[in-house]
Amino acid sequence: MLLTGLFMHGSSNGGLIASYVNIGDIKSARKVFDILPQRGVDAWNAMIIAYSRKEHPGEVLNLYRQMILEGVRPDSSTFTVALKACTRLLDLKTGEEIWCRAMDCGFEFDVFVGSSVLNLYAKCGKMDEAIVVFDRMPRRDLVCWGLRRVGGQLKRLICIGECKRKEWKEMGL
Repeated sequence: MLLTGLFMHGSSNGGLIASYVNIGDIKSARKVFDILPQRGVDAWNAMIIAYSRKEHPGEVLNLYRQMILEGVRPDSSTFTVALKACTRLLDLKTGEEIWCRAMDCGFEFDVFVGSSVLNLYAKCGKMDEAIVVFDRMPRRDLVCWGLRRVGGQLKRLICIGECKRKEWKEMGL
């Protein structure tokens, strides 16, 4: 396919990119990606996931933004991985922008996207927001329940700490 310059339309390009990624050759995967005349969501996701696996969250978000600019509609996988990148970077603002777009695209109740948003809020210390997302989810996986439980415990610890600090301040400590 590369030698002849023949690129088929459809998911075969995403599969070729994913094949390079699976053997650890992200440079070749990126070369294929960059020369594609048309890139569907499969090709975008293959590259986004590749950079996520190599722990390059900044490049994940760059590709996500470029994908949006080129008018390609993200899917559940795209949103999930982009939100994971925001969590790694503790970039709440970008994460909330991605979450808004995910809701606009109909992924508000997707369990994978929802789990990623819960994780983002929990890691950024926004437990009230995480609880709202959790409560609105019609389906929850084990990750959601675990984050909800840990988040509730963390919130209680923060409240206890604030109460103790007030007591110590009143005692002059």
